[in-house]
Amino acid sequence: MSSKPSTDRTVINLTNEELDEATKSILAKGLNFAATPKCILYSDFIRGVEQALRSLPQGTAEEIRQEIAWTLERANPAKYNLPKEEHFALTRLQRNPDIVVLLADKGNATIIMPREMYHQKIGELL
Repeated sequence: MSSKPSTDRTVINLTNEELDEATKSILAKGLNFAATPKCILYSDFIRGVEQALRSLPQGTAEEIRQEIAWTLERANPAKYNLPKEEHFALTRLQRNPDIVVLLADKGNATIIMPREMYHQKIGELL
């Protein structure tokens, strides 16, 4: 017996394409799942902190800079939480302009459908 949960109820495929196991697995994780970053973009982080420090007194800002530098030097990024196959499946889904991935209204399922069908259904609702 497999330890992985069944994707039959959690992933609803309305496209004409067959989904591979990696794609089903990443979709079954749900839309609230967040992959850990492979690396931390320190420059973006520091840029945001520097903007906030501009309004503080110089001494306080320098103390905060030193504390942040110390913390970043010792930062241990979390282990990447996606297998390679799921990472590639997620990338393929993100780059495919012809599909839409949605959360079902009921049942905690993830739906994958053609973008054209999505627009048609939205038009019918409006």
